[in-house]
Amino acid sequence: MHSEDKIFKVLKSILEKKTLYCNKCKSICKIKFNSGIYKKCTLKICKKEESIFKGTIFQNSKLKMSTIMNILSLWFSKVSNSAISEILKISRETISKLLKKALVYVEEKYISSLGMIGGPGIIVEIDESKFGRRKYHRGHKVDGVWVLGMVERTPSRKILLIPVPNRNAETLINIIKRHVHSESIIFTDCWKGYVNIKNEFSSHKTINHSLAFVDFVNNIHTNTIEGNWAGIKQNLPVQCRTKKRILLYLLRYMIKRNSSGDSFKEFIKFLI
Repeated sequence: MHSEDKIFKVLKSILEKKTLYCNKCKSICKIKFNSGIYKKCTLKICKKEESIFKGTIFQNSKLKMSTIMNILSLWFSKVSNSAISEILKISRETISKLLKKALVYVEEKYISSLGMIGGPGIIVEIDESKFGRRKYHRGHKVDGVWVLGMVERTPSRKILLIPVPNRNAETLINIIKRHVHSESIIFTDCWKGYVNIKNEFSSHKTINHSLAFVDFVNNIHTNTIEGNWAGIKQNLPVQCRTKKRILLYLLRYMIKRNSSGDSFKEFIKFLI
């Protein structure tokens, strides 16, 4: 659990590595640690000073900062919302609202921070998987959602997971072009949505899963990306396998997988 002192140390370690800008004149700010944490503009004619929490998930919250951090820490550690509610004696509705806010702050910032994956001569494996099926869960219809997965075949195994409305060629190729370097070598299965991908990238190799899962001669397979699906689904509640709710869980998985250091600090970095 996070005490106020521990939270201060976590935030300080994050902020010391982060460049902050003045909301008024866009000049660089320095961080001040007094009774709170503030950023102060270094431009002499400006010198605007304000809380670093302005415009963040922490601003104007009725919850204590320690409570917010403990909710986020437990959830990031894959503790269920119901268990968090029991541990912290907070309603599940409050937890859900906080996580929805977190998604708003993290989504665009994190995906942008990854940049394009792949590059000249780098293999990128691509596959799609259905999360959930059309059924009723506790009286609510759950339609499920398709997720497009892209992973570099490199030591870092950088991964990107994007929910998609469908698997047609236009949808898949547009998303892949947005996130994968054009000089990458693309490996996919023989799904028809990938047929024209060869026109957009330096090379496109396929594996026909009706014949084999690995082309041992040319080392063509999509096992790297496919190997992630079970792990993602294992910690994803059935009721969250929808277009509106799945992305936060995909972001959690990506941050954990792509971070070389403290992944929780990496998560918090995108909230402040």
